[in-house]
Amino acid sequence: MNFKSTIHTILKQFFYTLSPPICVACGNRLPEEDKETPLCPDCLKQVTFLRQSNTSIGIACYHEGPARTLIHQFKYRKYEYLARFMAQHMSEVLPPTRNAPFQMLIPVPLWKSRQRDRGFNQAELLTKELQKITGIPSYANILIRTRNTPTQTALSRKQRKENVKGAFAIANNNVAPALIRGAHILLVDDVCTTGATLDECASVLKKAGAMFVSKLVFASPPYEDFFDRD
Repeated sequence: MNFKSTIHTILKQFFYTLSPPICVACGNRLPEEDKETPLCPDCLKQVTFLRQSNTSIGIACYHEGPARTLIHQFKYRKYEYLARFMAQHMSEVLPPTRNAPFQMLIPVPLWKSRQRDRGFNQAELLTKELQKITGIPSYANILIRTRNTPTQTALSRKQRKENVKGAFAIANNNVAPALIRGAHILLVDDVCTTGATLDECASVLKKAGAMFVSKLVFASPPYEDFFDRD
């Protein structure tokens, strides 16, 4: 071990002792050997990870327990570094390519004032990390939100569908239509509850000429029939 490596190891241990990383779900100190994982071993065991995708949507885990808390910290406490952990698990459940490789990643857009208040679009951060992992290029300025929509938390499936109807469009530029036409697109978001938002975005992309639109999310509710399967 050379001098620089020794100093680096000592400083790393010093800062770990001074300010040890903690689990984003329960607040307990993370083991030193697992400090790259944002969840402690106990919380990690409580997350139901889904290891394969046989439909047009890939889902990394169920939206419950520590996974729900992690997403809340990501979006509302602005723990942007969590995007890497989430994207890594999402990359393991990519939906089938339908004999045509994915040509682009497109994040579900936020309304501009909401993105300004939050400081980022969580779906866009996920696509950037997914691009690093998969090599699939991400495009954040192709699909746009045309109006603000009320929160969907308390809405029924039917109300959610009406709430997002007409809320998305293709960007008005010379690049977007040409990129979309004939492409196999992977649409990315953090959570899918009923699928209303993803379905509306996919519909807009297909009308613009996309050949296939598959979907990828980090989490969904722990039950089967929550979205309209393609």
